Amino acid sequence: MKICITAKSPSPFSEMNYDFEKCAYFTFFVDRSMGFEATINNQENNPVQLLRDKGVNVLITKNINSQSLTKLNNADIKVFTASSKLITDALSRFRKGELMLAQKTEVNSNLQRKEDKIMKVAISTDGDYVSAHFGRCPSFTIIEINDGEIVSKKRIDNPGHHPGYLPQFLHEMGAEYIVAGGMGQRAQMLFNENGIKTIMGINGRIEGVLNQICNGTLQGGESLCNPGAGKGYGIDKTECDHDDHDH
Repeated sequence: MKICITAKSPSPFSEMNYDFEKCAYFTFFVDRSMGFEATINNQENNPVQLLRDKGVNVLITKNINSQSLTKLNNADIKVFTASSKLITDALSRFRKGELMLAQKTEVNSNLQRKEDKIMKVAISTDGDYVSAHFGRCPSFTIIEINDGEIVSKKRIDNPGHHPGYLPQFLHEMGAEYIVAGGMGQRAQMLFNENGIKTIMGINGRIEGVLNQICNGTLQGGESLCNPGAGKGYGIDKTECDHDDHDH
């Protein structure tokens, strides 16, 4: 299933943009692969056709005019309404079945609904900075965010770089995202299987990254490390069961 959410920036931590026709970006989440992409909304083009071309099944927004709603319904794209601050909150509420289908009598409503949804993010940490190597980092910074505000933050030691262990460990802690400089392809696959999105290519001070997450401006990129590049750094593996190292 491919889900589109109207957003203010091309980041998976972006704030929602409440207007379908005038939003800055369309963000796309693919459930099975946990994939993410973003496309700028060129308002001169047809946004309904864009969503059709992208193979979207579900749109999450707040305000949409009746004409667009009808066209999306005719294209078999279901439209749900949300008043969440962050797109991740809206996505979480959709997966829990908490969103309502948009109705013509309800579109363009200015009413705000109170949200109380917490998102948990794990950040690979080396001192005051994001660690370049996810699995070998000395510790993880675990934060909980509610409506764009950090409600809790703690640092835990890396329990050990055993093959396949850390994705399960962070999943059991309730993490929905892992932020790191880089990791191997197998590690990415294991995180996907545990329902955790990977945000790679991140560096700099932890506090700066936290501000970007809260502001909805953090943007991932390519992994900053290559297979085997982390050898001798941080916590070594106890064993290895694949060719592409989960660093």
